[in-house]
Amino acid sequence: MVRWTQGKLDFTLMMKREFLSFIQLLSTIFKLSNNSILISQSVKKFITEIDNIKSELNHDHGPSENPIFPKIEKIEVVKKETAPKDSPELVQIEKGDLYSKFLGLVKANRLKVDELLLLHYIIDTSRVKLMTGWQEENEVSNITEWEKINDIKDVLSKKYPAVLNRFELRGFTEVSAITSYGNPKEVKIKDEIASNILDLPNDVLLKIEAIVKDNFYEHMNEVKEDDGFPF
Repeated sequence: MVRWTQGKLDFTLMMKREFLSFIQLLSTIFKLSNNSILISQSVKKFITEIDNIKSELNHDHGPSENPIFPKIEKIEVVKKETAPKDSPELVQIEKGDLYSKFLGLVKANRLKVDELLLLHYIIDTSRVKLMTGWQEENEVSNITEWEKINDIKDVLSKKYPAVLNRFELRGFTEVSAITSYGNPKEVKIKDEIASNILDLPNDVLLKIEAIVKDNFYEHMNEVKEDDGFPF
């Protein structure tokens, strides 16, 4: 619980915090800029303009007669306690349930960027079987073309062997084809995950899409400054 009086209240800081919370709420509904510096500067400029209007009104009417900002004797705010967003402790992973483990790792932000990009590649191309071993170069070539077509940075194509190895260690894949010498040449996403890969929960898809968005080449040239609000 936080208590303050008018003399101790940092009104500008409070307004900035409320505006940023409001913008964050809007971002869950509308597509807004994710440039935190631009947003902060825009909010600061807007609050400054409000302060100027407030000063003019105080000068004309006096603090006690201000029709927009009435005198505040005491404000009491009860701080709502919420669990940290994306807290790993909130993710329930059932032992022996590979699909639940898979979803839990994504929701808890436990997968690396290149792993989420591979998931996007699998979903986008509907390829649950991936080449490895002596065929690895063919898969890398396919990923490279996919990255070019979708204007995605070449993170996955450069790290494909390491990502595939991590998927194996996490238990997400299994060998689906071998050479005449018994060496793996193809792996596939295990059926528990593959059967649901094209119908993942929205919160999981949003996390994957957010990573993909951050790895579009167009974001490298994002405008740094803007005079108006970013929405």
